[in-house]
Amino acid sequence: MSSYTIHINDKSTKAQTFINFLRDYVKDNVFIEIEELPNETTRKAIEEARQGKLHKVESVKHLFDSI
Repeated sequence: MSSYTIHINDKSTKAQTFINFLRDYVKDNVFIEIEELPNETTRKAIEEARQGKLHKVESVKHLFDSI
């Protein structure tokens, strides 16, 4: 099996149309699989959380005051 990575700027209308086409196409074709991965910012945040680098606050008020 071959794997391909496609980076898509999903903010554009054309990109959303293409993504919707792929999702619909996959429904009828079991030989194609789409694996959705988080973007770089999210992956970094997940890794920091796993390392315990979290911002802790005492209450919601303190949270909003710190923003």
